[in-house]
Amino acid sequence: MTEEMEDLEPQEEFELEPISRKVTLRLRVGLKYETVDSEIIEIQEDGKIVLISPMSGSRPRPVRSGSKIQIFQEILGGKDIETEVTAVEQSFDSDQEQWVVITEQVGFESEWAVRSREFVRERCNFPVQLAFRDQAEDGPFYDCKTEDLSGSGMRVMVELEERSLFSVGEELAVILDVPDILGDSG
Repeated sequence: MTEEMEDLEPQEEFELEPISRKVTLRLRVGLKYETVDSEIIEIQEDGKIVLISPMSGSRPRPVRSGSKIQIFQEILGGKDIETEVTAVEQSFDSDQEQWVVITEQVGFESEWAVRSREFVRERCNFPVQLAFRDQAEDGPFYDCKTEDLSGSGMRVMVELEERSLFSVGEELAVILDVPDILGDSG
């Protein structure tokens, strides 16, 4: 066994990639509203959303601090996401090598985390089983399907009769069958 362990190569470390989500911005320019394409490149825990700045050629379009910006994101096969943010600052981000606009979400802080996760959800549909966390070994188990995944959780579709079993804040275990695609090597 120890010989096998010595033969193993150290695991390769992966760098987390920044969020990159294409969105449409609607912002006021003079007396009219303009729609421009952009990307969300970071969502911070304090509710700030960092966007690629709208550009005019090679120069950033000025975005005043305090201006309202509406963000739209189309979700294939799902409900489109729309939120409003307030511009805090516009600056050149040397790490990203581009102009960015830092914004704050409008509304209550308790809503920020939920809305922020919406922008990084991936739609998926595969079977999982739910069980109450303290009963994860023995069950009962409830069959359901995922609707989408985010960095902090997943949405699942549960049969109507079983919905009343789960309440907000309940700790659940998710049982997922992952196929053995790598054999013994993975």
